[in-house]
Amino acid sequence: KLGLSKSFEVTSLTLTRSDGTTLYPTRDIAYSLYKLEKADRVINVIGVEQSLAQLQVKVAMWILGYRRQAMNFLHFPIGLVTLEGQRMSARRGRYVTFDQLLDEALLRAKQEVDKKSSQLPEEVKYRVAESLSISAIRYAMLSVEAVKSTNFTWDRALNFEANSAPFINYAYTRGLGILKKLGSLGRPSSFNKLNEPAEQNLILALARFPETFARSAEELNPTLLCLWANDLAQRFHEFYEKSDISHLQDEELKRQRASLVEATGVVLKRVTELLGMKVAERM
Repeated sequence: KLGLSKSFEVTSLTLTRSDGTTLYPTRDIAYSLYKLEKADRVINVIGVEQSLAQLQVKVAMWILGYRRQAMNFLHFPIGLVTLEGQRMSARRGRYVTFDQLLDEALLRAKQEVDKKSSQLPEEVKYRVAESLSISAIRYAMLSVEAVKSTNFTWDRALNFEANSAPFINYAYTRGLGILKKLGSLGRPSSFNKLNEPAEQNLILALARFPETFARSAEELNPTLLCLWANDLAQRFHEFYEKSDISHLQDEELKRQRASLVEATGVVLKRVTELLGMKVAERM
């Protein structure tokens, strides 16, 4: 029931020193049981190198008779994260605090916004940069499977062209821009005119959202949701480049395409919220 094969052998676990004092695993077992008194399920986000130690705690709880607790004690292993190729080490005094990371992200995001949207008021540019900086860090971390080691780079995190929070956010703001120009068109009678490949591809991507979200939650794998969000943004950008809306003479097709843009915006905003990201409405 713990998901272990019958042939699997867990190495021995020492609980006390020769003088009777407890070791870390003993205290970890007690602390884990304490946490499980206050929660139905405990997920420990700890480095992959601690996998054996976490498994030993789980097995120890089972052997001690705390079987419900053992089954609801989960280890979520995370790989090593390096910053621009530099491995951090607290012992050597080589580390970056999260506040420093946020400050650097805000500075770099503001520089990008200044270059791409110089016409915006300074206050608006700052708010946009603030949203993008937080989201850029989150997406860069979540878009790589947690168990894998990853090298965090600013070029990737703040890439407006592909696979990043700014790239996804840009799809959202593009959609808002279209809807603002079109104004109120009313609802289409159907969607039977959306037959172009770019339209069909976008619709299919939207349809995969519920399944992707359910699988991501079940497997504790936000990377699936990130990759899907990036794919949706990519398909929307392709739709944007190939499908005219504002100059259409066919009013029904215009309504259908506008509704597709609106649906994409709703879903993009929802998925960014699910990933703990902020979405900027102007870029």
